[in-house]
Amino acid sequence: MRILTNTISAFRKMPGGVRLVTAISLMLTLLLPAACVPTGNYFVNGSRVSFLEFWRSGGGVLFAFVGVVAIVLSYGLLRARRWSRHFVVGLGWLLVVVTIIRWREFSSDVVFAILIFGCWPSWYFYFRRPVREYYGFTHDNRMTQQPTAANQLERRHR
Repeated sequence: MRILTNTISAFRKMPGGVRLVTAISLMLTLLLPAACVPTGNYFVNGSRVSFLEFWRSGGGVLFAFVGVVAIVLSYGLLRARRWSRHFVVGLGWLLVVVTIIRWREFSSDVVFAILIFGCWPSWYFYFRRPVREYYGFTHDNRMTQQPTAANQLERRHR
């Protein structure tokens, strides 16, 4: 119960975009048990396959990897760890690179990917004042002496 109340309290203190990214990350953590527990239907290239074939095709490994990354990212965002900003921006630019490699031409889809997954997170997490203050930075890019909101919450519940 304490974990749930701490999570809700951390959510309330987050800026809106950080809250959205955290919610998506928390939902993606469900991919880890989905990769490990053989329930439901599995599809690879539109055809139904068994759980073992799903893992052989690489789907299980991908689901497990994304689930673990989402757990790490969720922890960093909920605790307002400074490395989580770089993690989110890095994942966004990784999606841009994957999109460019996949399309192999400069199209409107690539421009959309660059703007949504690369430029927006970079601007939001590094230059938006409420986000910088949430992570403990002042307007002149110096670290504040006071701990972040999530760290204060963590100290209070020890």
